[in-house]
Amino acid sequence: MNNIVNTLKKFRFHGAETINLAGALAWNKSDRELAHQLLMTGSFGNTYYATAEANLSLAMSTFHKVALEDPTWFAGALVEARNDGFMRTMPIIGLIILRKYAPDIFKEAFSMIIHTGGDLEDFLTFTRAMGMGFGRAVKSAIKEWIKHNTNEYYAVKYRRQIADAIRITHFEENNPIYDYVVAYRKHIPEEKLIAAYKQYPQISATELVKNLLKEKQYDKASDIIVRYRLDPATIIGSGVPDDPAIWQALMKVMGTGMLIGYLSKLIRTGAINEDTLPWLKDRLTAKALYKAKTFPHRIITTALALKNPNHYNFYMYTQDTPDTGITTEVINILKAILPEIGKLMQNTSWNGRWIVAPDISGSMTAPIGSNIPSYIAGAMAGMIRSIVPSAKIVPWDTEVYEDMVTLKDTPFDVAEKIVTASGGGTFMEEPVRYMIHRKIRADYIVFITDSMEWGEGWLGYWIKYKKIFPDAKAILIRVDPYETNPFPEEAKKQHDIYQIYGWSPTVLKWIETYVLAA
Repeated sequence: MNNIVNTLKKFRFHGAETINLAGALAWNKSDRELAHQLLMTGSFGNTYYATAEANLSLAMSTFHKVALEDPTWFAGALVEARNDGFMRTMPIIGLIILRKYAPDIFKEAFSMIIHTGGDLEDFLTFTRAMGMGFGRAVKSAIKEWIKHNTNEYYAVKYRRQIADAIRITHFEENNPIYDYVVAYRKHIPEEKLIAAYKQYPQISATELVKNLLKEKQYDKASDIIVRYRLDPATIIGSGVPDDPAIWQALMKVMGTGMLIGYLSKLIRTGAINEDTLPWLKDRLTAKALYKAKTFPHRIITTALALKNPNHYNFYMYTQDTPDTGITTEVINILKAILPEIGKLMQNTSWNGRWIVAPDISGSMTAPIGSNIPSYIAGAMAGMIRSIVPSAKIVPWDTEVYEDMVTLKDTPFDVAEKIVTASGGGTFMEEPVRYMIHRKIRADYIVFITDSMEWGEGWLGYWIKYKKIFPDAKAILIRVDPYETNPFPEEAKKQHDIYQIYGWSPTVLKWIETYVLAA
């Protein structure tokens, strides 16, 4: 008992309820808050502090609890995570669990979470893996999705996925487009396929392009790809040579996310050149990325992959980009997007004195799924710099690096410095201690962190800072799926602590809604 008391005093964690995954004292959070967090930042893979099995167990048990207790709230949280948080896997898993407790609410939420054929495929796969089966409510929801989403573009792009869904649900409707889809899995009379080709030009054009590529008639194939706006993934999957005309055509019909992933390939094949750079600049905009639900940190990963492919190869389909002036121009286009995303999210003035304190500890470099927290922290800090140019940015691990980022650094410079920093432990109190010692007054202090502290304790220092500057507000942007908090629930109101989970640019809107408007 004496050891416990001494530990509490030493770490300034008075009233702590549990121990975090780094071994320090911490506090629990409600099931609802934890569910919201997991939907926004969760992963079923290994993370720095937890195994895949532990992450899976935590998510499943939490989702079952909240789906049982309040299915309406849970459905809203799923929709928010999918549409505002830009998350896929966790909302789909949650949707499957929701169906067990509230079939009617499940049906209402289905189309708001299952957007694409890829989403539908994951839903079917996870449902089987979880042993849930396909009951009446599930089949009804899937049939409605098939009916309202199977246009000719989706019929080509997601042919296999929709064919599986039709087979499972026994969906039937007298339309040649479904005959074409089902032909992927079973024999369909030739006359029915001919009817589909006649009625739906994208379907027939896709088959024509495949044949033209085999015959090396690249100019004709390129013209048809653009004219009918064919699905580029289907064409690439059939085999495409490194012909600039073909890749230029494919480039012009790519979605935003795919375009970013193929930039290296497009540069190497000559599809991106002096003539097409203006098109690329107009195509890759903050609005386009937001509409495509692309995480801002992907801009950082892609630009660094082009700049130094030997060290930064995330999200890129090829890593052999030539070191040319074109590559530099593409990187500059990407660099210009980050501040525009920040400004796009801004609806009100961010007045006052701002400090941004990104965590650069070692755990921030370990992936959460396919996302790396240090890149998220870099992107968030860069976007805030674009909104508040005077914001002081103080990266930290076991100490504060006050000279790492200067006011002259652009938003992208800020992000790159944070990404490339190599840190140690997670002492969350360090930026607060630094501000107390330097008598730095701030109205808003943004901590971007995984919160797995193991120093002297963030809360005690924050309370001390509040005694000096009582109007200060702490904003914790949590980029982790871990189940503890570095403060108790009641401290939020008592000490002006706001905690936000997520990686999407909507985090900035939430700061405006929950903090600036409070």
